[in-house]
Formats: sequence, C-alpha cells, structure tokens
Amino acid sequence: MSGCGADCSVVESVESMVRELYAKSRVPPSHDFSHVERVVGLVNVICEGEKLDAKSRELALIAALLHDVGVALRGCKEDHAAISAEYAKRVLADKLSSEEVGVVVKAILEHRWCEGRSPTSRISAVLQDADRLDALGAIGIARVFAYAGYSGKSLYHSQDPFARERPLNGDRYALDHFYEKLFRIPLHLNTETARKLAKERLRVMEQFLRRFREELELTLSL
Repeated sequence: MSGCGADCSVVESVESMVRELYAKSRVPPSHDFSHVERVVGLVNVICEGEKLDAKSRELALIAALLHDVGVALRGCKEDHAAISAEYAKRVLADKLSSEEVGVVVKAILEHRWCEGRSPTSRISAVLQDADRLDALGAIGIARVFAYAGYSGKSLYHSQDPFARERPLNGDRYALDHFYEKLFRIPLHLNTETARKLAKERLRVMEQFLRRFREELELTLSL
C-alpha cells in the first residue's frame, strides 16, 4: 500500500500495526482504514508532484498512516488529532530519531481542519492536503452521506435545503456540510499538486449538487 520506495521497513511496520488496530475497532465508515489507505496514496502522489526527497516521503507516509488512529482508539472523531499524536510519539520512539518523531507528531497535530493550524513543515503540508483531498470529489460525497447515516444527521433541512434563509448547520444536515466546509477546502490547500487535483474533484461535487437541487425542486416545489 505505502509505495515508499527502497527502505520500507518502518513504514511497513507502522502500516501493519495500524491495520491491526483498525481491524479491532468500530469507527465511522468515513474514517475507516480505507480512508487511511487513500490518504497514504494521495501522500505518494503529492510527494511525487512536489519532488520531496525519500526521507521526507517516508515521514509523510508514516504521518498519514497514524493521523487518524485516535478515531480507531476512541471510536469517534473528538480530539482525535491529539490522541493520534500521543500514540505516534509512543510507538515511533524506537523506530525514528527524536527529531523525526517530532516532525511526524507535529504533522498529525496540524492535520485537522477544525484546528485551523498552518503547516510548519513540508510533511505537515502534504498530510493536510492529502487528508483534505479525500473529502472532495465522488469519494468525498460518499463520505459525507456515510457519516451522516452513522451519526444520525438529516440529509437536508426539509423547509430550506440550501440555507437561503437560515444559517448553515453541517452538524445537523449533510447537505450543509458541502457549503460550510467542503467547497472552502481548495482555498486552503498548500501544494500546487493538490490544488490541481482539487479542481476536478470540485467539479464532480458541483455537478452532483446541481442534480440534487433539480430533483428536489421537481418534488418539493422549492
């Protein structure tokens, strides 16, 4: 899965550990191990596009594998970045230098959107972009509604689906999440590679929502 190149021993060890952890956990389908796999794949794509060296790619892959383990450990997203960072610090202590562990831990702490943190390293920038790209496009659409079902959200506000006369509330309505967060993601990407990938994914979401609106208008007389 990792595509880490010549020396994969640490990455493979971490991947095996994380895979086993998720296998024993109940997590939201939007944040299961397949999400981790996609983020790892996107990290590889971005590292290639941004021409990161082998060591930076290795650290970015390790950070990607560990970035959401807090969700697996707790079964929910609350405070998961901090929990993931503490777990990473513990399990990497005998695998990487203290400086390398610090870089990975910082990237994990900085990856979460709602924290609003700016990346302090290229590894952190790559992880932020990879994680955010997975929230866009067809997969992003699937994740929105998968999490809505898991958490008991409504698909949309029955009287005002597109929030013409009310504030957006992505915590209650799945449709609001697109406008409250997802369409803002491309404005906050760090790398040119990620920005290019985001353009097509954004178009996919726009097309989906146009069709969604058309079907609602047909049936609800909006």
